[in-house]
Amino acid sequence: MTKRHFFWVLSFFLLTFFSFSASAASYDPKLHWKTASTEHFHLNYPETVEQSTVHLSAKYFEEAYSLHTKTFNWKPRGKVEVVLIDNTDEANGLTSILPYNWIILYVVAPRAESTLSNYNNWLRLLIFHEFAHTVHLDAVAGMWRPVRFILGQTAAPNGMQPVWIKEGLATYLESTRTGKGRANASLTEMMVRTAVLEQRFPKISEADGFQWEWPSYNLAYLFGVEFVEYLANTYGEEKIVAFTERTRRSPVFFMINRHAKKVFGKTFYQLWKDWEKSLEIKYAEFLNPNTSFTSSFSLHTKEKDEQQEAPSISPDGQLIAYASTSPHHGNEIKILNLKTKKITKFAVQHEATQMAWTPDSSKIIYSALQRHKRYNRFFDLWEYDVKSKKHKRLTSGMRARDPVVSPDGKEILFVRGDERGDNLYVYTLETRKAKLFTKETLNHVQLSRPSWSKKNNLIAVSVHRLEEGWKMYLLNPKTKSFARISKSVADERDASWQENGEKLFYISDAKGIFNLFVYDAKHQSIAQASHLKTGIFSPSSADGKTVYAQVYNADGYELQQLAVEHSTQRPALQKNLSWTDLKSKKTETENEESVVLKEGKYSSFGKSLFLPRFIVPIAFYTGETFIAGGFTGGTDILNRHAWQAGGTYRFDAKHPGYFANYSYNRFRPIFGFGIQDSVVYYGNVFFPNTARVVQYFEERRNSYAYVAFPIKRHSFSTTYFYEDRFPQSNLTAAEASLLTTGKFAGLSFGYNYSSLGKTAAAISAEQGRKVRLSTSVTNHRFGSDASNEQTIFSGDWREFVKTWGHQVLALRAAGGITFGDTINQGTFGMGGALGEGAFGAGGSLFYLPLRGLPISAISSTRAMLGSAEYRFRLASPQRSLGTWPFYLKNVHASLFADYGNGWNSGEKDGANFKEFFGDFLLGVGAELRADFVVGYGLPVVGRLGYGIIVVNRDRLNGVKDDLLNTDVKNGVIILQFGTSF
Repeated sequence: MTKRHFFWVLSFFLLTFFSFSASAASYDPKLHWKTASTEHFHLNYPETVEQSTVHLSAKYFEEAYSLHTKTFNWKPRGKVEVVLIDNTDEANGLTSILPYNWIILYVVAPRAESTLSNYNNWLRLLIFHEFAHTVHLDAVAGMWRPVRFILGQTAAPNGMQPVWIKEGLATYLESTRTGKGRANASLTEMMVRTAVLEQRFPKISEADGFQWEWPSYNLAYLFGVEFVEYLANTYGEEKIVAFTERTRRSPVFFMINRHAKKVFGKTFYQLWKDWEKSLEIKYAEFLNPNTSFTSSFSLHTKEKDEQQEAPSISPDGQLIAYASTSPHHGNEIKILNLKTKKITKFAVQHEATQMAWTPDSSKIIYSALQRHKRYNRFFDLWEYDVKSKKHKRLTSGMRARDPVVSPDGKEILFVRGDERGDNLYVYTLETRKAKLFTKETLNHVQLSRPSWSKKNNLIAVSVHRLEEGWKMYLLNPKTKSFARISKSVADERDASWQENGEKLFYISDAKGIFNLFVYDAKHQSIAQASHLKTGIFSPSSADGKTVYAQVYNADGYELQQLAVEHSTQRPALQKNLSWTDLKSKKTETENEESVVLKEGKYSSFGKSLFLPRFIVPIAFYTGETFIAGGFTGGTDILNRHAWQAGGTYRFDAKHPGYFANYSYNRFRPIFGFGIQDSVVYYGNVFFPNTARVVQYFEERRNSYAYVAFPIKRHSFSTTYFYEDRFPQSNLTAAEASLLTTGKFAGLSFGYNYSSLGKTAAAISAEQGRKVRLSTSVTNHRFGSDASNEQTIFSGDWREFVKTWGHQVLALRAAGGITFGDTINQGTFGMGGALGEGAFGAGGSLFYLPLRGLPISAISSTRAMLGSAEYRFRLASPQRSLGTWPFYLKNVHASLFADYGNGWNSGEKDGANFKEFFGDFLLGVGAELRADFVVGYGLPVVGRLGYGIIVVNRDRLNGVKDDLLNTDVKNGVIILQFGTSF
């Protein structure tokens, strides 16, 4: 057997630290982009984005710059690149400082049910949050200034702070600087209050929000901002800033408790406990036995970790449909029979929002968010027939959500929104066409969950206007006039008419807690109908006496029922407004002059975005030696062009290597080219003609150019390559003559397919398949030496089957075959399980992992491998080691069997079945695995295992374990990052 160790590890660093490597276009290539520049920002946007959005963004960014740079006493160098885009119905933003400072804003406003919904001016709040990240993460001081000069943006000590600090601080600034935001939201307080009252308050080790259990990511944002606000109120905001100033200059920036004690006088562990005690005092009144609260009851036992939302009762009062989400299964809509308690369910591709029944209770109309034409994510309407259990899509790319069926069942009223705001549209079922429901469109107004009364034909809808918040209005379809139903300054939403149209149920946080309210249409009065200490949402009632709703508890949202309470009624406000009156008026800040903009056509060049802005050092151990080096790169903000380059040094071979590549990603297909110089290590090779054993290294210099075309789950690629191979070790002419070196040039063709499915709580892929196929042809016509003409076929087929819970049966078949001239060193390597994924060096079609062998134990021109694993969970700690940058999600194990062999051309010609498989090796064993998050953001799988060859073990004479240097016949220890497959 010949030992061979490929230079796989380099690819990990390129993919992990340089995420803008070749990929399909992020944005629709048909869009025409422009750039508007201010003193400190470049705003890049497609022409489809409104000019008013661009000008307001410029104004708010410069306002945020003035405030945040003073707060942090730091000014980012150069201009910040910003993308303004309206290609999704999910409100969000994204900030990074690598390879330079950039921000992406998805400018559509959030829906009322979102945790982001507490805003007065969404665009301004979003900008204040995202730019707070920029200033906080970019800041350096002390010893980090010269390091920043050398390594560029890689030197960012504040980037290695816990997520709850980074997000909590940005959310705190979003809230204190705008007067709204999540720190001032009733939803935020509800989650924190409920955790205290139900004695489920999280530990600080859980606060980064990486867990799949509720409240998941909300911990970092909502609990994070409440904790930061507590620190600000207790010690002063200046102390928080002082903490960030210490960490950005300290060589031990990651020792955050040391810095906290210097600034606050206590560690974060102590401060977190102090905060929890203060909350227990604050909410003690809710535990007073003399205080009366509304009782609500579960309709049935919900699944573990399930979230039950948006319930809707059928007109006949017999069925309730609701959305079910869970980290253990895909999104579903469930239908509960109130009489039999039987549940039927059907899967939906994405999370459903509001559901509406047709008048005869036979169909459900719902909206769901999904991808549209590859580059967009929009809401659309769907129809589900309860009896036939068939789906039908009603709209495509219409951005249609929150449907309600008209009293006669012929039309569907829905909300359609974009960056300019929301409007009501009506879809006619007979013609399958939609049109604007009102006389004219609205601007800067958001709408939520309309409900259509059967009795008086009124439409209730929650309306958000600039600086006003969410308020409940009644719309008269005939006159198109609006009327507010109350004078409350609180949020009012989730409208739902009683089936006979006499009462309108909705929720309001009038007293700081979302409770149920009822509007009596006949008497035009309002009364509070529940007194919960947590929160209630999405009420639905058929008889006006019993309400079904999603009620909050420490485990999340649950479908519950409660009786309507009778309380003091007060007159409703009935001031009519026209459609024009409803339009948001320009706020005072918008009426001021905007900043000066320099506008022009977008160019990927000319802004120094392709200059190297960072250097990532590389240092790792291969099993035989150390490799050190570094790389850098650049890209424009739209990721149309990207390049990377770097150098390495392998110490045992004393070899300096290099690599560089470029890709053009605007369109499909993707184009790219590159060069690389590296060393392949074959171990100790015996040369019979000289009787010498040589530690053999082979240097490979190659260049390549490729084109790749992704189509949904498929990807096709063609690559031209030119590679020169020659011994890097000192060999005699006789020894060199036994090796196959020289020039290899030709074409390779690749095909990839993936339908893998994985839930949030999964320990691996749980369903679907992944296929990779490759054909490589070298020929003298392409520049190859005449003695190096080959055709190589290789492939990898994987299947994943979920058996029970999160236990998975994983299967793999892989192999390759070479025709033509023989490479004496071999084409395929087989041996120990190099891992795939972060920090893993596996994944090549030319390396087949057979556990029980050391790394690269076999080299051959043909190879075949079959693998089976049974994977099962052992535990899910879902917490970090205190505040250290090491988070443990899951611990799981696998039992495996690998069956395979490598052989050379001609060795098995004419062999029968028994002879062909007679010398195949069977390796069996077990692995203990763990899912980590390191550095507050990088997911890693680590594994420790044991494998042993149990069939044809006699072939292993003299072979040693890489790790322990023991006889492989006794098995090998597996210690790797990443999974085998």
